[in-house]
Amino acid sequence: MRPRRGRPNKPLSEYVRTSVWVYGTQQLAGGITFNELERQYIEAKTGVRPKSSSLSRAWKRYANGEQGLADQTSPSCQVAWADRRYPGSRQLYDAFVWDLVNVHHDKGLPGIRNIDVQVRCAASVQEPIKAVDSRITHVGKFPNMGFLSSDIAVRTPHLDALGLLLYQVCNKAPWHPAQENVRLVRKWLNRWAFELPYLEPVHERLFSMLEIQVPRLGDLTGRRGIDPLKSDRQNLADVQVNEREFQKREQQELRMHYPDADVDFLYKYGTLLDEMDSMFASFFERQQASGE
Repeated sequence: MRPRRGRPNKPLSEYVRTSVWVYGTQQLAGGITFNELERQYIEAKTGVRPKSSSLSRAWKRYANGEQGLADQTSPSCQVAWADRRYPGSRQLYDAFVWDLVNVHHDKGLPGIRNIDVQVRCAASVQEPIKAVDSRITHVGKFPNMGFLSSDIAVRTPHLDALGLLLYQVCNKAPWHPAQENVRLVRKWLNRWAFELPYLEPVHERLFSMLEIQVPRLGDLTGRRGIDPLKSDRQNLADVQVNEREFQKREQQELRMHYPDADVDFLYKYGTLLDEMDSMFASFFERQQASGE
């Protein structure tokens, strides 16, 4: 969508977020049309039920990804009204996955660690994970997940489960190999993006957005993209090819910035420093949480 003059351009994720929210609201409303949702919202706000001819068709544009929402902090905003009328709809808009992909793209690792995932993540997603993963001991930020809890997240049809799996990728968590973290995200998308009624109509835009915002995920569309007909083995093979191509792009950038350096050494050294940084951050967070 072309940005309006004088207004900052919204991140791509904002349009996907709005589409997911409006489709989820439609589902909770029993499948009524987007025009009817707009009519209900205007009637609740003004006390007058508008005629069809006077509707702006804005909610249809929200669904199509053609228009994002304005500020949603007011009690009379669309998201707040929808959650009062159809409880549970707001959690789709407030899911921390939207902030995660934006911060990862704009600010990198330091910005990601400022997201208070433990507070933002739904209790229904956290509780099964806490029951099996002994590393859930941090205060303030959700910790890296173990193998069992990651498997539970893959099986959980909730946006916060996707957020937790993406957090492992964006945070460069050392508990799994990077390729394994990517595979888990792709496995969640393969399982749920075509099944959940608020994601299925938006899945192509969701995949395209994630390709741009989190390039380590590799191709999510096209020949090596997510396909519900693919086997786990084929999906894993795609991950391996995508990871190799991502590493080549990183090495090409290093060669461009450091033409006289040993690129292979720089790449391996940089990867090691990233892993050490994640491990030390996790260690100090546990110390702080225990009061040592």
